[in-house]
Amino acid sequence: MNGLPVDVATDWTRGGPRFVLAVCDECSNTSYLPAEHCSRCGARGRTPRVAVGTGTCVAVTWVHVTVDGGDPAGLVLVELDEGPVVMGRTAERELRPGDGVGVAFEPSGAGRGLVPVFSRKA
Repeated sequence: MNGLPVDVATDWTRGGPRFVLAVCDECSNTSYLPAEHCSRCGARGRTPRVAVGTGTCVAVTWVHVTVDGGDPAGLVLVELDEGPVVMGRTAERELRPGDGVGVAFEPSGAGRGLVPVFSRKA
């Protein structure tokens, strides 16, 4: 993903409001986490692609003991429409596995950049 324009190559971990995926040039396997090789075929060639930001809730849980003693924090695993599974936050108590979701990238609250926050699609 080197040499790409900042608006494409910068994902939420670097301040851009997006998930940047890697699509294998050989087998089209789509992955999210950085890797030297494709996890399916072992090829090195990858093309970056910005995810649409929608998917399906796979799992959701609530952390009731927080560092700051605040409200419980909702954590969610989402299978993106492109295939990879990502983790994010949610504020929706009614969110269940199987629900369609969309992502917004919000300030972390700790002044350290953005975090993905998922909510149910209307």
